[in-house]
This record gives sequence, C-alpha cells and structure tokens, in this order.
Amino acid sequence: MEKRIFEKTDGIRAKVGEEPLVPKTVQRLGGAISKFFNNGKIIIGRDTRESGEWISQELEKGMSEAGATILEAGTVPTPVVALLVKTDESANGGIMITASHNPATDNGIKVFHSGGDKLMDSEELEIENIFFSDWPPADAAISEPVAPLEDVTFRYSSELRKFLGNEDLSEYQAYVDSAAGSTYDFINKVSSSFGVQFDEIGPNPTGENINTNCGALYPEKLSEIMRQNPVDLGVAFDGDGDRIVLVDDLGRIWDGDHIVAMIATYLKSQENLPNNTVVLTEYSNLGAIQYLEQNGIRVEKVENGDKAVARKCQEVGAVLGGEFSGHIIFTTWLSSSDGIMIAFFTLLIVKRTGKKLSELWPAYENLPSKQWGINVREKLPLSEVPGWQAELDRQTDFLGTDGRIFVRYSGTEKKLRILVDATDATKMNQVGDILSSIIEKEIGQ
Repeated sequence: MEKRIFEKTDGIRAKVGEEPLVPKTVQRLGGAISKFFNNGKIIIGRDTRESGEWISQELEKGMSEAGATILEAGTVPTPVVALLVKTDESANGGIMITASHNPATDNGIKVFHSGGDKLMDSEELEIENIFFSDWPPADAAISEPVAPLEDVTFRYSSELRKFLGNEDLSEYQAYVDSAAGSTYDFINKVSSSFGVQFDEIGPNPTGENINTNCGALYPEKLSEIMRQNPVDLGVAFDGDGDRIVLVDDLGRIWDGDHIVAMIATYLKSQENLPNNTVVLTEYSNLGAIQYLEQNGIRVEKVENGDKAVARKCQEVGAVLGGEFSGHIIFTTWLSSSDGIMIAFFTLLIVKRTGKKLSELWPAYENLPSKQWGINVREKLPLSEVPGWQAELDRQTDFLGTDGRIFVRYSGTEKKLRILVDATDATKMNQVGDILSSIIEKEIGQ
C-alpha cells in the first residue's frame, strides 16, 4: 500500500501552509499519532523554524484531546528527541518537528517509537489508517495538559559522557556552523561538560534563515576560516543536527563517506568493528567503497536513507553506517544519525591516536560521479521500457570494474535518477548520456 502522508524515506515533509502542513490536518495527525502510541507519554521537540511553534501547538492539541501525556523538549536537535525517548522507560514515543536540511519555507514531522527508532513503513501506514478512519469518536478524551521536559541538555550530556568514557577534551578547539538551526547554543551547553569550546561561525537563528547559505550544505565558509586560522576541528551541521560535515586543520571538507571510512579504519585498528563491516548507500562514491574494501572492511549497501542504513546494520551485525550527505549511524548509540555525537567521537579519536584530524584523512579521492535526473510521464517498470535492459547490460559491461551504475525512481517526484561513477570522466558522461537518452525517448515528459 502506498503512503499518502508520510514520505518514502523519512517522516513527513512539505511546504508550510500546504497539505499536510495546515492546522486542521496537523491537529488530526496529532490525534492519530497519540492513538498509535495508545495515548501514552510523548516527547516533542522542534528546530528553529518559525512555523515549528504553531505546528507544535496543533499537534499537541490533537494529542492532548486524544488523551496523550505530552512533554515539551523545546528547541533541540533531532537526535536529542531520539535519545530522550530511548532512555526514558516511561516514554511511548517522540516527535520532532523539522524539515532537516530544507529551507525555512518547509517543515516536517519525524516520529520515533519507544526504543528511539524511527518508525517502519508499516507503522507509518498504521498512523495513516487511523488518520483516515472515522476517529475521533464523539466522546473524545478530556484534554491533557502539556508540560515542559526538564533538564534536557543535562540528560543528553550525561548519556554522551557515559558513552564516550568521560574523556577530558579541554585541550582542543573547534569551530561550528550550526546552520542557524537547533544545534545553535545547544552544542556548547553539551561541550562544557567535556571542557571544549565550539566557536560558532554561523548566523544567529531568526526563524527564517535555517540552512540559508550556511551549515552542512554550505561548508565552504568554514573551510576558508579553517585554512586562515586552523584549529583542531571544524563542524557543520544541518538544521536539525542529524547531519554532519567535518573540516580538518588543512581546510579539507569531509563528506559522510570520508567520515565513515575514518571511523571504520580506527575501529578496525582497535578490533572494535563487528564483522569488519559497514553499511553505505548506493549514492556513496565508488572511491570510498574501494578504499574500505582494500582495507579489509566489507561494505554492505542499501538504496537510500538513514532508516535503511540502520536496519541493514541490524541485519548484518554492523555498528557503523552512513550516507554521503553526512548522516552517520552508530547503532550502539542510536539507531538514527546524530551529528553531535560524531563531532565529539571525532575529537576522541584525535586524542586517542595523537594525530591531527588531517592526518586521519582516508587516502582516497572521490571518483568522477554524476547524476542524471529525467522527468518521466509515468514510473513504468524499467523492465518494460523498450531497449532499456539490453543497453543497461551493455553499459555495465563497458564500465566493468572501473565504474558502476545505479538507477532508481524518485520517491517524491515523477523522475528517474541515473547515477554513474567511473574512473574516467569521459566514460562516465558517455554512459549516463546514452542511458538517459533512452528514458527521455521512451517515457520522458
């Protein structure tokens, strides 16, 4: 069954003021989520978007009328909500109001169940079934009050210190670009317990400037500052703090593949990488995959999304996985990505190895990579597109071990995406152009 409200990969996301992010729908969603969690205790947080306040109020109204007990965490990063739900045995679920790396004109809703895991597709469908049913009955429950959740920063910091071994990191300096998002200020409240200061180089949040030319999507400013006045670590988050990009003391920008490769090789050196396996997505660069395999690390791949990465980690007994974009999963901490934890874990690796971050750079270069996006009239099964399979087989043989092809329909648009990596850029372009031309001819708009 196709989802009608939740997206394919991660919760709900839309333009503010358009369905489903309109007051009446959001309020009803709150009631449906409450019923899904048996009207239990639900922790709710939001990022710095101006729209987050009214969305929170409407969700809370719907949940409260259904009989849920609601605890407000306030403006916090997404992984904080996940951790609070995981560590509070009385919590039935959690909600984060965010559109992650999207602009302030968008917002969204991520839902976590009691273990801190994001909902599975079947669970999101269950909420939708409740939403579209005849609920609520005429005798809806009496509204429950909404209460603030106390000591949020302390709870997160305490768990993080326990996880990282109470290390003193006071000898290190760091810059941070919080994308005018929910890690702004929060990271220094956490870092004070480790003795390290993160100097903010990004803009103050205004409610309207989240992810605007700053943060993980735009790490160039941070890179320039690191080149001019290097410190031990540069960190760029996205608006809700679940995505991270690193910048080292030479000003090099580390994408998610490089971060996973660095952590994986460190853990393997400590004999602490279960099954010598990591999980990446099909969008990870072929150069990263080859580097890991050359270092004796097996790479399992999933199509896309940090939920899929987490589930594959559980399936194959891996603790580490990630996406090129900077979502890094460390399953012994959380089953969803946490940029803050990765920032501190990186400093911990720097301390334990006695090396600068630049000296930990995985020794590979990204291979030429390009993505073609072709608008289509319909998402016809590719096996039914005339000439497609024969040409795909031909181009796959042409690239051999010097490249790879990944093809998928967009989960939200009528679009086919063709990704080609190759050791030779000319071959890469040739293969992509040939394959995209078939799609354009047969089913293109």
